[in-house]
Amino acid sequence: MIHPLASGFLRKKLLDAIPADDVVNKQRFVLFRIFSWSGTVVCIGTACKMLATIPEAGFLPWMILCLSLVMMVNYFAVQSFERLRLAYQVMLFSAFTLL
Repeated sequence: MIHPLASGFLRKKLLDAIPADDVVNKQRFVLFRIFSWSGTVVCIGTACKMLATIPEAGFLPWMILCLSLVMMVNYFAVQSFERLRLAYQVMLFSAFTLL
């Protein structure tokens, strides 16, 4: 049994809304979830490191923090599995922007 708070962060209801026989879409959502959380952590870590080590970092760390915000908003904004395709596209664009 998953704690209700953890279930909300992991979007368990959205995962359960995907039909059980649609294994590819379930795995795609799990990868989307993993990348959303890990991408956000990496963006925050990189921005904090830049702010701490570079005296005049400019606007780049702040743009990276905005990118982490985009990733989390994208992750939590999706409400139905029919809209996941658009969320995947936004995440791919974010990934290329991060590079």
